[in-house]
Amino acid sequence: MNRLFIIAKKRGIILASLALATMFTLPNTAQAVPFTILTNDIITSQTNTSSRADSYTGPGGESGITRSDFRGTAADGGYDAYDVMGSLSNLGSLTAQRRTETLSSLNMQRWFDTITNPTQSTISTTVYWWGNLGSDGYQSMVGQNDFSAVNVDDLGFDPSIAFVWGNNDFARDQMSFNFYDAPDSYGISRDWVHVAIDLTLEANESTSLLFYTFLARDLNDRSADTQLALDTAAGLVQDPFLTGLSSSEIAGIRNFGSVSVPEPGSIAMLGLGLAGVFLSRKRKHVN
Repeated sequence: MNRLFIIAKKRGIILASLALATMFTLPNTAQAVPFTILTNDIITSQTNTSSRADSYTGPGGESGITRSDFRGTAADGGYDAYDVMGSLSNLGSLTAQRRTETLSSLNMQRWFDTITNPTQSTISTTVYWWGNLGSDGYQSMVGQNDFSAVNVDDLGFDPSIAFVWGNNDFARDQMSFNFYDAPDSYGISRDWVHVAIDLTLEANESTSLLFYTFLARDLNDRSADTQLALDTAAGLVQDPFLTGLSSSEIAGIRNFGSVSVPEPGSIAMLGLGLAGVFLSRKRKHVN
């Protein structure tokens, strides 16, 4: 009987370990299978949307709210997830340096925008990060909270898209997500998403903003796509994927940092608690 309990205990520990490993590595491992987003999805030209690569680093953004500077935006996303996504607008006198990457192995795109006030005066404005969805008005937004949301194509063709824009007090209080309408004279439609960022920068101050989109589209069975997008969004809020960013870049990020969701230690304790329940039930069963 003791031997059986030891075996059950070992199995319980293994299962609990696997569950914890999944929670801590979700942003690094979750991806839609067999669909993979294109690597040449990032627009590198200011005006030519056919000029693309797997990444873009350089200036970008609009002084007003337009979409004539395409540098650092993403096109298509594979299977028409969006037409153009990630426009940075309404900078006014602010300047921006963009670093956009297609992380094909993760089915994810990441925007790292550093915004600078080059003037000698304080600037307060609302900057927009925004784009056009490919589902052309036939979509729903699910799981929306202070830090993330998932777009679902109601017709079942385009990928389910997770949008993630932060995890701290700044993201909750100074950033707001909206869909169906564009933030400018394009007017109200059902094709747009945008994040409005209330931003104040002192003279010569810089700050960085980080955004993610994750795309899920299983070619054979679409039933789990939306849940995968929701789970990945939650994972990125808890543990943003920062590989490839320097320590100084990470230190300057305004919208991620002070986590406003359960700490990893709390999740670990929850996992261990579930493991204890599992072992207790196993022991009663063996006895």
